[in-house]
Amino acid sequence: MASTLAMIAALAAAVVMIRSEQARCARRVQCLRSRQIKLEREGWSHQAEMARLRTPAMIRERVERMRLCVAPPRRGADVRVADARATRQ
Repeated sequence: MASTLAMIAALAAAVVMIRSEQARCARRVQCLRSRQIKLEREGWSHQAEMARLRTPAMIRERVERMRLCVAPPRRGADVRVADARATRQ
């Protein structure tokens, strides 16, 4: 009888420990999911900002603000655009 009671108590303690660990893991998953959502929103925001900055009007504004001497290409000129990946090396 005493051994049966000890076994039940041990099982109950094990169940409590497993459930508390399960709750801790669930909280951790929830925190990580919240962080993922926040980072996704930030990524979308940065993408929208990059798209806005790449518009011709914004490029012209930055060129004027930086006082760069940039002229549009002449008609009939052979215009070549450098590959950005090749220039970074």
